Amino acid sequence: MASPRLTGLVPESMSSGAGAVNLVLNERIRRLSATGRDIVNFSFGQSPFPPMDIAVRALQENAHRTGYEPVKGILPLRKAIARAHAERDGLHFELDNIVVGPGSKELIFLLMNVFNGDIILPSPAWVTYGPQATLSGSSSVLMELREEDGWRVTPEILAEVAKKVYEKEQVAAIL
Repeated sequence: MASPRLTGLVPESMSSGAGAVNLVLNERIRRLSATGRDIVNFSFGQSPFPPMDIAVRALQENAHRTGYEPVKGILPLRKAIARAHAERDGLHFELDNIVVGPGSKELIFLLMNVFNGDIILPSPAWVTYGPQATLSGSSSVLMELREEDGWRVTPEILAEVAKKVYEKEQVAAIL
């Protein structure tokens, strides 16, 4: 039972008592693995595989760099991100519009907290994005992606989800 002093401090949306989906999934994977099933566990978004040698070397070569880096991320990485999107997706971004952070979940959560509108979430997606939208006080709308489209957003999918959002006359962000 919660202390009377804490009543009202936790938003109603956070007090459902439901466990985090990734924790529930991790427990199920643990039980299945105990029966001898060969399962690769990605339930926490943490790779069970060792880092690539090139990444290990880069970390070793840069371990002496202990100061804070630019808030948006180091320029060579932002340039590589811009180049990758240009080559893979045909998208061209200004370097000032690229921000590098400690992880996508944190960056997405921060974005959700500064955005005032519905959050359009791809489905399938990482299991915590929906609860993150709830934590940020936003409503979320699912955008069903399809394997035959390479799990990418198509104009048809975007038009379908836009109808749901515009019915409420809301502004939305796609994550």
